[in-house]
Amino acid sequence: MKRLLVLGAVFFGLAGRAAAEPLAASVVRSKEWKMRRSPVKEEEFVGDVRYWTLSRFVRADWALYRHAEESWQARGDIRAEHTLPDGRGVLEVLGEQASFDQKRRKGVMTGKKDFVDIVLTGPSGLKDHGRSGRLVWELDKRASLLGGVHLWGERVEAWADRADYEWSDATLTMAGGRPVLHKLFGDWTAALTADVIRATEDPHPGAAASGLAAGPAAPAPGSRSALASPAGVGSRHLWAQGRVEGWLHFDNTKAVPSLEP
Repeated sequence: MKRLLVLGAVFFGLAGRAAAEPLAASVVRSKEWKMRRSPVKEEEFVGDVRYWTLSRFVRADWALYRHAEESWQARGDIRAEHTLPDGRGVLEVLGEQASFDQKRRKGVMTGKKDFVDIVLTGPSGLKDHGRSGRLVWELDKRASLLGGVHLWGERVEAWADRADYEWSDATLTMAGGRPVLHKLFGDWTAALTADVIRATEDPHPGAAASGLAAGPAAPAPGSRSALASPAGVGSRHLWAQGRVEGWLHFDNTKAVPSLEP
């Protein structure tokens, strides 16, 4: 017998504004449902568990909700899909076990073979893929890939020990193990390694001010530099910090303004 339950809580929301909308109801559906009131009040969902709201969808083989703790646990072939705010695309995450602390608005996901897979489909339809040891997130704030990260796709390829994504300004920061990033798509391309690499699609005005790299030549070892796309060329910007090495290449067929501050 299938169970259909409407909850006022948010289950495994990776991020987004819908989580803060009080009228956005969430629905849980499964083949079996068990309610236990002793020793603690909890609800168990077994078999083809599905959860969805206006902006996200989660599927698992099993899930448990504990009322006093306001916490969720899930396992078995987990697939989470989230529609990003501001038309940034759709994020899909695949794992094996997950938990979500509703009070603290924090969660963690791990995979069956020691890695979690992610797929980001941008508004243009281009796909970027990722793999890491685990995923941790805090609603409306950030998501982090930990335990070794590899990102690849039609737009970029990168490696790092960890990657942190800030939802407010769409900023990705990679650190640990001398991150490497290769930008493959657009009017300009780049390949660089540094102590910290940060990429953003919507930087704050004036963020790329002083310290801009003046061209494709690699900065001297030990330097701290910022790399940015020139005005009018594109909205994606890169910053590299600490022992920066690499190159930038701009499309010579288009007018490129000076990078001098």
